[in-house]
Amino acid sequence: MKISLVCIIYFFLGFTLSLIVCEIFRACYKLEFLNKNKIDLPKDSATYKLASKDKHGYIKSQKKASIKKIKWLFKDLLEIFVYLGIVSCFIISQIQHKLLSFCEQRLNILNDSYCNFRKSEVNFVNLIFTTFILISLWISDLYGTKIEFVKYVFAIIFSYFFIFPFIIILILLTLRKIGIQLIIACYLAYFIKLVPDIFTVDRVEDGMKKITSSKFPQRIQNVLKYYHLNNDVYIEKEPSANMNAALIGYGDKMRIEIYGDMDKLNKKKIYSVFLHELGHAYEYSLFKKATIYLSLLCIECGILVFFHKKMAKKYANEKMNNEVSFLFLLLIYKISLRPWVMILYKFMSHRSEIVSDIFTKNFDYNEELGKTLYEIGIDSYDYLTPTVLYNLLKSGHPSIYDRVEYLLKM
Repeated sequence: MKISLVCIIYFFLGFTLSLIVCEIFRACYKLEFLNKNKIDLPKDSATYKLASKDKHGYIKSQKKASIKKIKWLFKDLLEIFVYLGIVSCFIISQIQHKLLSFCEQRLNILNDSYCNFRKSEVNFVNLIFTTFILISLWISDLYGTKIEFVKYVFAIIFSYFFIFPFIIILILLTLRKIGIQLIIACYLAYFIKLVPDIFTVDRVEDGMKKITSSKFPQRIQNVLKYYHLNNDVYIEKEPSANMNAALIGYGDKMRIEIYGDMDKLNKKKIYSVFLHELGHAYEYSLFKKATIYLSLLCIECGILVFFHKKMAKKYANEKMNNEVSFLFLLLIYKISLRPWVMILYKFMSHRSEIVSDIFTKNFDYNEELGKTLYEIGIDSYDYLTPTVLYNLLKSGHPSIYDRVEYLLKM
């Protein structure tokens, strides 16, 4: 069982690494193609036909998108190598033993064992987790995600020497006393916090105002009436520059909000995006996604209970107890397995978008929606052509290229 888990962990990390590397090669190839002033799409595709109408605009947009994509792919690549290093520090016994031997020295305020936890164990957890936090902050700062590394580094280093050791001892002691109960209690607390957030509908903001359904064509009015939304459509009092729409809430508390100036924007574009949001009501997608997410959290809780009860002791040894082993399994689960456990939620989200897109076909707005999505992607410099599996792992929406293809080829 121990070897099986090791194989699973390395398989998913390796598979994720291969997806990132393939995506980097594809993005670089795409950029090279664009630099030759060529359109990087199959000539029989609907997206190619749209791109051909404004070749300069497409190439300019996708050059910028490709450069941005490559930058973030290298961030993903760097993170994966960090994850592989952390996993190896725990799983490869030779590395683990050398680190534990090193941690027998006085590396912080602790100078002896506490509460039957060896100094080397506490130092080992402290060293790896602090290193993980520092590297994560550094990567975020390096790629400009608004985290100032220097601002936090001194506080973290101070905590490493004087605060983290006692927090770690407290966590280890709690895991020893009530390990499984603690895991379940944490997830129950998260459920109690999450469920009201998911199922409580935010009030209508002051910047929105209600409009009558008579502003829409008769067929759309009929759909609004069918889903009891004819009195629950709102627009911005001061229209924003970008056009969009959103379905908010569940059941009799559902409403649709429209952003942008309806009087100035192309009516067909507005109606196509509007119908897409109505498609979510047709499929009850928000409720389904919430149910899937909560179900996956239950599965995740079960996985961690299994790790604590069965697997932690298999990785423990004469230098490392069960509680320390579990903490590392918890971290490894988060960085290697959790994205793949949650992929079912992403898949459900993709399916929801596809069903809502196809819903527009019933009203002959699928072509207009496809063109609108393409224009939104070009104007916002979105990367239009990620691979399906990588996009499924990282995004809650199908790629714009895929959506345009099935909308315009129906």
